[in-house]
Amino acid sequence: MAELNSFEIFQTYTNLIGHLAWPFTYLLTLWFFRKPLVGLAERITELKYGDLSMSFGEAARIAIGLAKAPDSESEIPRSRLKAYRMMQKEFVVTSNVNANGGYTVYGNGIIVAKLKILILANRSEQHLTFPISFVHEVTSVQFVGSLTPTVKSLRLQGMELSFTPQREDTMIEVIVTGL
Repeated sequence: MAELNSFEIFQTYTNLIGHLAWPFTYLLTLWFFRKPLVGLAERITELKYGDLSMSFGEAARIAIGLAKAPDSESEIPRSRLKAYRMMQKEFVVTSNVNANGGYTVYGNGIIVAKLKILILANRSEQHLTFPISFVHEVTSVQFVGSLTPTVKSLRLQGMELSFTPQREDTMIEVIVTGL
């Protein structure tokens, strides 16, 4: 085996440093500007490139139901008011809420209906009518509470539930999503 002379060793290290310089500089810059970049990322609500569009941040969390929408604009920090107004125009087409639940229709066609239902003691079946009729299909049904009924039949306007009779009246929330 041939031994490397000092010039070849120097050239090898120089090439290695040259290849690592830009990735290291990039990582160092990200680390140095991490706080301003995080602040910027929190304010971005949508990215568009041609036909591709990505929504995220507070607007997306509200749209999928992970965050509660403010009751009025006075609850919104001044720095986010413009983004909130844009979100209201673009995401929520219509909504209706009352004491027993309600629905929200989003601009992308998704409909989310939330209902609170009282299941009376000693009953094993109940019919449920949605507050809005779904246009194409129901894609998911979720139950929140101490009782998980079985869906006997599911239609665009409502569903039939069956469950084990309870000794006392039980309140559950039903969340139905569809198109």
